[in-house]
Amino acid sequence: MTYEATITYITRDKNGNDKQVKESYIIDNVETFAQVEDMLYQKFQSLTDIDVVAIKRSNINEIIKPKTTDGESVWVADIVQMFTDENDVDKEMRYKFAFFSMYPDTAFQYVKDYLKQGYDDMELVGLKKTRFQDIFVE
Repeated sequence: MTYEATITYITRDKNGNDKQVKESYIIDNVETFAQVEDMLYQKFQSLTDIDVVAIKRSNINEIIKPKTTDGESVWVADIVQMFTDENDVDKEMRYKFAFFSMYPDTAFQYVKDYLKQGYDDMELVGLKKTRFQDIFVE
């Protein structure tokens, strides 16, 4: 399963004042909420006053491209496949995947190339840069 989780921790700003920071992450290939929480506490144990403040199941179906360089952001593409059911009713199936990219143009091109790999019957309906800091795959 894929989850979305948010942590908070305390850091010091450039003036030496305490500052609370909130960051969100995608965690993939974990079975339970407890495993997500344990993984985050272990991964960020060096931070001051870390707290896992939110965990929810994600509607992201797949992580398709890992981070390859610093500065890349997490992007989510929303694609739709239209089909007709046995009662002749048009329906759509939505599919979301996450990946890393540096720029909007390269993100868009990556999705176009990905869809050429056998997903010709699917259409890109949304592409956005997210607030997620990173993706962890266990």
